[in-house]
Amino acid sequence: MKLSVRTKKIFDRYRRVGAEVILGPPNRFTIFGEGVNNGLVVQGRIQENCEEYVVLKDSKKFKAKYDPERKVGYFTELFVDTKSIATFHMSSRIQQSIMKEARSLKSTHLRFYRKPDNPPRVRAFDARKYYEGMFFDSDEVEKYGTRGLLKATGDPFYVYFKMASLRTVPKDDFEVTVFDNGLTEMIALKSDHSFILRDQRLGQNFDEMITDQLGIDNVLLFDPRIAPSVRRRLKRQNLSVSS
Repeated sequence: MKLSVRTKKIFDRYRRVGAEVILGPPNRFTIFGEGVNNGLVVQGRIQENCEEYVVLKDSKKFKAKYDPERKVGYFTELFVDTKSIATFHMSSRIQQSIMKEARSLKSTHLRFYRKPDNPPRVRAFDARKYYEGMFFDSDEVEKYGTRGLLKATGDPFYVYFKMASLRTVPKDDFEVTVFDNGLTEMIALKSDHSFILRDQRLGQNFDEMITDQLGIDNVLLFDPRIAPSVRRRLKRQNLSVSS
């Protein structure tokens, strides 16, 4: 399949997310994050039309060990019977400002949250120092970088994302939706690309729920036998946070 220069540039831009690109009808692409980015999925449109699902690697057709149509289908199923908890707007100015401060503070995570009767905010912090302060005596004061967000609707919420994943998201203005299944979608208004991230919130109970009980390390599941169970568990936990 011959790709335009523009399409190749799009795929090169997201090479750090994942090496394989799934193309599907009529002109959609999906990139599932790999390694440290396994909690991120990127979707968008390209100029070329595609009549069937194919996998590309280095812009060339690649024979994957999985069925690309089923993999995208399982991902789509995660949004069946899913409801929005909250929405907000994040400008490119706020995005670049908080990312710059996160780098200077050597932050490991960004926390997006909204408390009752308050506007939403995004905070950069170092999770390692946070937990050291909780469990060990430390004279070091934890430093945060916080920015306000706009156009909020919905309920109180909080979600955590690793800096490693957010560094792959290009500069843009975003409309953000937080769902009740542990996923958050960031739609870039200029490129119209969609970035879906799983909630990488901290805490032993949440980690055990994902890894120990279910034997997985990623909420972006592609096994339909397990996905409904994960959705139910995450919905219960998110509802307890909002109440």
